[in-house]
Amino acid sequence: MMLPSPTGSRLTFRPELDGIRAIGVVLVVAQHWLPMSLPFGEASLTTFFVLSGYLITGIVWHQRAQVEAGIMSTGRALVLFYCRRALRILPGYYFTLVLCALLPLASIRQYWPWYVLHGSNVLFYRLQQWGEGVGHFWSLAVEEQFYALWPVLLLFWPTRKQGWLLAGLMVGAFVFRLVWIRNAPLPFTFVLMPANLDAFAAGGLLRLLETHLPARWWGYGWLAALGWSTWLAISLLHMVSPSEWEASFLVVGLGAAALGAAGLLGWVLHTPYRFTRALLLHPVVQWVGTRSYGLYLYHLPAVVVYQRLIYRLWAAEPASQTLLAYWMNPWRMSLVLTPITLALAGISWRWLERPFNNLKRYFSYAPSADRPARQV
Repeated sequence: MMLPSPTGSRLTFRPELDGIRAIGVVLVVAQHWLPMSLPFGEASLTTFFVLSGYLITGIVWHQRAQVEAGIMSTGRALVLFYCRRALRILPGYYFTLVLCALLPLASIRQYWPWYVLHGSNVLFYRLQQWGEGVGHFWSLAVEEQFYALWPVLLLFWPTRKQGWLLAGLMVGAFVFRLVWIRNAPLPFTFVLMPANLDAFAAGGLLRLLETHLPARWWGYGWLAALGWSTWLAISLLHMVSPSEWEASFLVVGLGAAALGAAGLLGWVLHTPYRFTRALLLHPVVQWVGTRSYGLYLYHLPAVVVYQRLIYRLWAAEPASQTLLAYWMNPWRMSLVLTPITLALAGISWRWLERPFNNLKRYFSYAPSADRPARQV
């Protein structure tokens, strides 16, 4: 069986992807703020990983085409990639770390090198527990580790074998989870970067195959339906009997979510149904999607601040226990925190993230690559 080779073609800006980001971050926040039986937030994080794999693979292949055409050197391609990633990701991340240290959050104070060096996922795995208000940083650490690895792999691996590389990484991630849970603590296996390589590779394979398959192939949505129905079945079994289905959820469920997310992205990008476009391109959805990174950064620290404030106001007074229970209700807390977190994300985008993001013009790829890189 022959897999096609990367084309290095231009990766155009697709606003639908910001719509997917918006829906994904809402599901993540909802899972962290509200009682939810099914792990829709975790499925959304897998979708984010697939989306990163799709976009970053396209960018690196475009760079590789420029290297092979003599437009730039491999070293310059790597420098440009890492500078642009740093300008988009690091200002908001380190600003949030400083805020968390000032609160103060004990995990940041005690283990700060792990957070500064993007190793919080390994820290949580070693401790087998989350840090207060910073548990969501594990996925950011996985993303940063992916950014460090992916361009090196794709720039140096033989062009004709890159499809097999991606397929091998998908199988390798499945094998890693299967072997690892037999020899190591089970619950936190999913936070390790190798356990999520199939999601990134699925995005890369989507980028590889989408130009070689007819649009009607994506229109059926069979890959999305197969992946998400498998994930849903395993999630329901895990919900009913966690101890018996924990391993299956980690080994099979994550892979099914990766396939489902890749199928969903292919369906959205290649079958422009009116309802789908109306939802994903709605101005409110686009606004949230553009600021999804800030929403993700601030949504758990906001919970810590809220809970500490409520306890300071009412916990010391026995007569105030009713008020304490009233305001600690997850639904009321969410009603209070939603506008606050949206405002924080809006301010962060306007005054912190966008100014640094605009500096990427000084680290430009070829002109045709400038616009697509904005959305990643």
